[in-house]
Amino acid sequence: MPRGAVRLGAIWLRAAACAVALATLMSGAGSSAAATAPRTVRFTSFDLVGQNLVWRAQLSRPFTAARLANQKASLCLLINRGSTKEKVCLTPPTRGSSLVVSYQGRQRRIVATVTRPTPTTMRAQFLPAAIGVRNQNFVWATEITAPGSASVVPTGGQEMNLRPYRVAGCVATGPKLIYNGPRAAKVVALTFDDGPWFDTPDILNILEQKRVVATFFQVGERVARFAAVDRRMLRDGDAVGNHTWDHPDLKLFRREISTSEITRTSVAIQKATGFRPCLFRFPYGEFTQDEIDDAREGGFTTVLWDVDT
Repeated sequence: MPRGAVRLGAIWLRAAACAVALATLMSGAGSSAAATAPRTVRFTSFDLVGQNLVWRAQLSRPFTAARLANQKASLCLLINRGSTKEKVCLTPPTRGSSLVVSYQGRQRRIVATVTRPTPTTMRAQFLPAAIGVRNQNFVWATEITAPGSASVVPTGGQEMNLRPYRVAGCVATGPKLIYNGPRAAKVVALTFDDGPWFDTPDILNILEQKRVVATFFQVGERVARFAAVDRRMLRDGDAVGNHTWDHPDLKLFRREISTSEITRTSVAIQKATGFRPCLFRFPYGEFTQDEIDDAREGGFTTVLWDVDT
């Protein structure tokens, strides 16, 4: 009996070991199947927050832009404006993530802030002008595709009414003096000085056509005459800055005159548009450190340039 009992116990132990091995194998198979299952959209939203559009998406399992590209998959925001259909897709640049707009058979990278709150979620923020939408209705949806699979949420899309907004002003933060933006990003910041003028609407038309925004440093004595032009800039997502009242070399004047040149211009811009600027550019790029400090005390970040045309 003792031997039989031992032998029987050994048989049960072997059976238990087989069961454990089988369970482990099945568990591994389940994990493998989950890892290769097509990703689906669990949650998505698309809203206007301030003057920016914010696109959010959560997928059924973790992802990165690079991993999606390697798997020939894509995560895109679909925009349907009647006869115009386009995609805004997450792409892997050298660093981080960015967005590429596809429309009319062409592709273009846009300026956007893309963050990853969790491994399964993504948040992208960009100006409406970057994707060519203005105050209008359109239908949107989020799509995740891979070879042999696709998930679109909401099914059939959701209508969005992009209503007008008014930008009231900005606040000077960061360095007192800026020559250029981050060197890691392959982008340029377009700026225009000495306006507004008769040909400024032509520039705005080109920017709108190319879906690009810029910063315009305005001369105060011209603002009232071209107030509608400045209002259009702000509607289009462009920035408006202060370039003094009549474009003098401030180094040649007393401090109180320099202050008056800047203050009068800000008042003129705010009266014409309702917007109070926080960006300033010295005429001719001539300044002293004291003038930079005075500009910051007046609520301005001084913006210069490193490429002139």
